[in-house]
Amino acid sequence: MLQVVKRNELGRPKKCKMHDLIRKLAISTSATEKFCVVYDGREANDEQESATNHRMSIQSIGRELQSWNWKGMLKLRSLLVFVVEEIALPLGLRLLRVLDLENAPIEVLPEELVDLFNLRYLNLKGTRVKELPKSIGRLCNLNTLDITDSKIEMLPAGITMLQNLRHLMMYYSDNGIFDDFHFNRGTTTPSNICKLKNLQVREVDEEDLCTAIQNMSLLHHLSVMVIDEDEYLRMDAVSSTPRYLKVLILVGKLEKVPCWFHSLQNLTSLLLQWSRLTEDPIPYIQALPNLGWLHLCNAYEGGGKLRFSEGFHKLRILFLWNFPHLNEIIIERGVMPGLQEFSIRKCMQLKILPHGIEYLEDLQEFRLMFFTNELIECIHGEGSKDHQKPHG
Repeated sequence: MLQVVKRNELGRPKKCKMHDLIRKLAISTSATEKFCVVYDGREANDEQESATNHRMSIQSIGRELQSWNWKGMLKLRSLLVFVVEEIALPLGLRLLRVLDLENAPIEVLPEELVDLFNLRYLNLKGTRVKELPKSIGRLCNLNTLDITDSKIEMLPAGITMLQNLRHLMMYYSDNGIFDDFHFNRGTTTPSNICKLKNLQVREVDEEDLCTAIQNMSLLHHLSVMVIDEDEYLRMDAVSSTPRYLKVLILVGKLEKVPCWFHSLQNLTSLLLQWSRLTEDPIPYIQALPNLGWLHLCNAYEGGGKLRFSEGFHKLRILFLWNFPHLNEIIIERGVMPGLQEFSIRKCMQLKILPHGIEYLEDLQEFRLMFFTNELIECIHGEGSKDHQKPHG
């Protein structure tokens, strides 16, 4: 019925698609049961019939929609917008629980949005919206707010009144410059907002942040980024980490590897970016039993060698990016036995392929990006000791 098209680093389904026959059946059943109204701009639907539906999907804008009698759809619970044209948001839908505007070309949210008392889910990801309504605290039932990759740079003070808020996604990523410090932009937040999943931190806030992290016992995803690339990210005040933490992202200079790294027994994904450690971080990471995705970007500048000597039993994806002094990578036999994807980028002192790469029997993709002519010659040169190694 459902076909998996993408899995994460641990092999769990990430994206699925529905079989064509099942999809047709689902659409037919949806229409019969009046589960959802789909407006695609081709022809107007019966507004009286639409008024009995609780869900609506807008996939195109047409003249009929502009004159739609929204007042006749007061029972609407979910509104999903999939359009590239500008759209005027309907108001007065007091029973609305889900409002999904991802990538919709809207710039301003109407102040009346805060009257949607029953709203649980608000998705503004990828929109052009620059600010949230100042009285957003009136959305007292809101559970999820996603402003990822929007134009919002500051949260209003009223955000702290959302006592039922469980999920807040609020960062901006520029994937085109991912190996640069400024690939990720944080969002300025008011005080007393320790329940957030993504935080931007200054040194004066670090003690409060560490205390807040310890108190978030159900936290699964933690991302902490300093504002300036020369500012230190001091996280040692964390005495114990949340038990269920699965994703950890630390962006900023580290004096040393945090002493609590060994306790991350459930961690599946780790990104250290611009850490510029002087001690090798690999010995602190290799024993993490569930780590499946590891991305190190300018994380180590203490020496020219990285040695993978043990551990990494569940690692599936490894990125080594922007190591200015790295000239040798050593992989011992039996380490990373399930590695499937290996990427090396901007390691300009690396002139030979990793020693032991031939031991990675499950490797499916090996990518080299922005590397030296010496490495090219080493790969392709006749008689080279690397000539028989796998390469991509």
